[in-house]
Amino acid sequence: MPAGSWPPSGSILKSDTRFIGPGVLVAAASLGVGAIVGAWMHYGNVSAPAWAPPVIVGALAATAAVLGWSWAKPAIVSMVALRDAVRASRSGLQEPESVLLDAGLSPEAAAWNTLVTQAAAAIRSDLERRDRTDVGETGGSSRPSKAKQTGRGDPGVVESLWMGVLVVGSSGKVELANPSAGVLLGKGGAEVVGQALESLITEDGVASAVMELAVEGGRRRWSETVSRDRAGVRSSLRISARGMGDGPNGRRALVLLEDVTRQVVADEARTKFVEHATHELRTPLTNVRLYVEELIDLESDGGSADASERGRAINVISQEVTRLERIVSDMLSASEIESGAMSLTMAELNAEHLIEELKQEFAVQAEGKGLTLAFELPPKFPLVRGDRDKLKLALHNLVGNAIKYTPSGGSVRIRVNSDGTMLTVAVSDTGVGISPEDAERIFDRFYRAKNEATSEIVGTGLGLTLAREVVRLHGGDVTVESQLGRGSTFTMTIPTRMQQEERAAA
Repeated sequence: MPAGSWPPSGSILKSDTRFIGPGVLVAAASLGVGAIVGAWMHYGNVSAPAWAPPVIVGALAATAAVLGWSWAKPAIVSMVALRDAVRASRSGLQEPESVLLDAGLSPEAAAWNTLVTQAAAAIRSDLERRDRTDVGETGGSSRPSKAKQTGRGDPGVVESLWMGVLVVGSSGKVELANPSAGVLLGKGGAEVVGQALESLITEDGVASAVMELAVEGGRRRWSETVSRDRAGVRSSLRISARGMGDGPNGRRALVLLEDVTRQVVADEARTKFVEHATHELRTPLTNVRLYVEELIDLESDGGSADASERGRAINVISQEVTRLERIVSDMLSASEIESGAMSLTMAELNAEHLIEELKQEFAVQAEGKGLTLAFELPPKFPLVRGDRDKLKLALHNLVGNAIKYTPSGGSVRIRVNSDGTMLTVAVSDTGVGISPEDAERIFDRFYRAKNEATSEIVGTGLGLTLAREVVRLHGGDVTVESQLGRGSTFTMTIPTRMQQEERAAA
């Protein structure tokens, strides 16, 4: 019932009979007055019709009844409303405001409303205080009680957390656990409650550190990341704990569990990337320094050195500077990918020119390693629309990887063809190959295949990531087919200008 709508309709008709007595007395008094007036008219020889005395008596009685009711009604209605409101409040109403009275009834009704409002505020304050402490005070169940599911301080928030929450008593047993804690520990939330912490987290020093915090009961914090291996799956779990106040079962500690596997893997990958990048930068810088020193020595001989020696030194320096530029470019491109800021400068270009540049750049490198570098080209190249530098970067990484991971005496073949809608460049090698497990991850950032044959080959783990990202930005893709020990084929496909125009028109 809405606040202020009391009393209910018909409550007066159902009120106590104690108000009937005063009404009868008022009516009897009116009749008595009427009888006196009638007798006076009769014995006082007052000429009047025969019907006059009854009419006068009735009018006086009615007037007295109306005046009496008008005078008594506010008090009667207020008293009946108060009585019914008290009865309703004693029946266990959920909301005290439902028995507020119309303040216009009487001062008593206004005073009643003040009492109800103050009582409701006190009840709510007490409930909120208890709900704030119930999460850590129950000490025996991981499920909230019915009383705690009313919406105030709902412990369901704890159960919805993605991180695990445990409350561990000074005895070392878990007193409370949310479902996420059960998942991270490989058990159901209800199964965790009541178990010893050292049986759930077996890593050295964890249980004893938490127990120490529980016994202290202070506010000191402790945190550690542990590695776990369950069914061959490696994961990392960050465990944080701090002491809590006394509970029903003594002092306790609050423990938070968080799966940080992805963060740990990313950190390790970045560390390896820095190591590989440092090594790759050091090698060309060392070569540049050595050949610059050789040129200086040649000049110090008074110009007697052969021009071919100078040319060889300058050529090596040029190659190493180009290599440095490529490494730095890969790093910058990786940063652009990670920040989502990579953009393309689109222009119409002939892919034949890109392939010719690949021939010139890798011919000397392949020859120096004792590899056969072959190109199978179509009679006519289709026009494509794209970012020339980015596409060159993608092709350079694919061909460079093929040469890098092919032992001496092997071969690298680049086949180019087109069906008018897609330009396809397939880079095949007779190198070490890739296992099926690694083939699913080699396009991941910083990932390098775990192969003993390639353990001595340095790299940043970014080349394939950049190649695929660039090609996909052009509307194409890069795929791989490989057999371990028998070589690999990386296939790059991008739409031709005609295909791009048809897509735009559609």
